Amino acid sequence: MASNKLQSPDDTYNGFRSDFIHLSVSLVSLLDPADFTSQCSNSFHLSSKVFAHFWSWWSLFDSALSLPIRQGTYYPRRVVTPKLGRHLATLKYRLLVPHLFLMHGYLDDTEESMAIFLSFVCELMTTLAWSDGVSPWIGLKGMIDHLQADFHQRDEEDVVSGTDEQAPKILRRKAFYAAEVVLKGIDLRALVATFPEPEKRNIAMSESIQGSTYGSKKDLPAMNLDPPWYDPMDFVETDWSSTEAPELRILPIATCPYFAYFKRNTAFAAKEKHLSKFGVENSHTCLLETELCAYLK
Repeated sequence: MASNKLQSPDDTYNGFRSDFIHLSVSLVSLLDPADFTSQCSNSFHLSSKVFAHFWSWWSLFDSALSLPIRQGTYYPRRVVTPKLGRHLATLKYRLLVPHLFLMHGYLDDTEESMAIFLSFVCELMTTLAWSDGVSPWIGLKGMIDHLQADFHQRDEEDVVSGTDEQAPKILRRKAFYAAEVVLKGIDLRALVATFPEPEKRNIAMSESIQGSTYGSKKDLPAMNLDPPWYDPMDFVETDWSSTEAPELRILPIATCPYFAYFKRNTAFAAKEKHLSKFGVENSHTCLLETELCAYLK
């Protein structure tokens, strides 16, 4: 969304010229909550390499907002070239997803993944997984009846006082000045899924004196591979998947009927040090205050 200058009715660029730009991103489920079943639901599948791939993609845009606007044959170079980041006034993110299953898991197939996720258990578990001929997944899965979130960023100016010989400086930043997160019907469970992979036994590895770990771990009973807590898509890495059925063990961790987080950046409202003329634009379908209004009713 862009704010328009006064233009002629015959101007073909009506609706495109602006002094600043408002950007909004929304993720909304189109499924009817009444039609949700264990086979038809929303789900997020997160793994270590998914995060690595996302941040690698995100880094492509590190300097993109500082690139000049309109350079080329039709737009000669200017002495002062307008920048996209300078005109990007607000960013707003909206999430509205009912009946969500969230899986955050790690394929315990390298020493690095074990050190990151379960360093307190055993440094030799990975070696044991190879000697047992299995590929284990360790993770946390949650079921959320309702997820609602709205985050707002805006361009702000901070006045930094200089020394006696230096004038005050103005620093610009896009701070989160408002946010609301509402989670209803939370059920969190830890899980271990052990996939058979006998070919691993053919690779010689040093055997631990502690003996087998995954092959003898029977503290938790194996569960049936039934929805909704078992989803084959939970155990797909960017470079790994299995057609075999795993041995699944699940341990309930916590439940919470309602969780809410509210943020309003009003601490500096009365100070001239923090200035912004943005924050009241109607640039997206806003979810702020909706939960509070529903509660007051």
